[in-house]
Amino acid sequence: MRHSSTLACIFCLFSPFVYADKEAPGWHGEGEFGLAITSGNSDTETLNGRLGLVNNIGLWRHTLRLEALSVSDNETTTAERYTFGYKADRKISEYNYLFGALRYDDDRFSGFDFQSSLTTGYGRRLFERQRSRLDAELGAGFRFAETVTGETQDGVIARLYGDYEYKVSDNAWFNQTLLIEPSLDNTFTESVTAFKVGFAEKLALRLSLTAKNNSDAPAGSTSTDTITAVSVVYSF
Repeated sequence: MRHSSTLACIFCLFSPFVYADKEAPGWHGEGEFGLAITSGNSDTETLNGRLGLVNNIGLWRHTLRLEALSVSDNETTTAERYTFGYKADRKISEYNYLFGALRYDDDRFSGFDFQSSLTTGYGRRLFERQRSRLDAELGAGFRFAETVTGETQDGVIARLYGDYEYKVSDNAWFNQTLLIEPSLDNTFTESVTAFKVGFAEKLALRLSLTAKNNSDAPAGSTSTDTITAVSVVYSF
């Protein structure tokens, strides 16, 4: 008789998906970390962590983002990804700002050795209501990328970004972000859909779906990767 068991262990790290007041002065952020282990017919282990900080100083806002994902099946790694991001915003009016953004993505199973971009542009809060807000950014920059076979995909890119948040209730939030970086060689797209429900003063449960797409993926790799994650979030 076969037996199977599932163990889910949730801890806390910092996360870039900040649902706290982004306009509050000083340092603040959120943290999440999730670990799921299954045994029985198959032994799998999934580990995901996110680190993010926001610092508001006068007209400037600095946002730091770190992510890590590891998936193994029967002691064989099937997914491994590390992402770093930094963005500096400079307000020019109540709802308008200029930004500079740096992104580095190391996905060991995407066919790319790395993908990085450096962009700058203009952002605006399109609307802000009691329960919802929408921010949008338009910019341009340069992408540095190299496939695992050594082929480079460097070139000029545009940047389109949207960030929508809706407060469902006093302890529940919905968030959707969409990043598009088109170029002549390849268009990179990242969509993150998340729903968070608080269950303690600074703790919440978060369910997210992340989809990443390269329009011109290297040979032998798929163009779209999706990640579904459930984790606990700590806000500070």
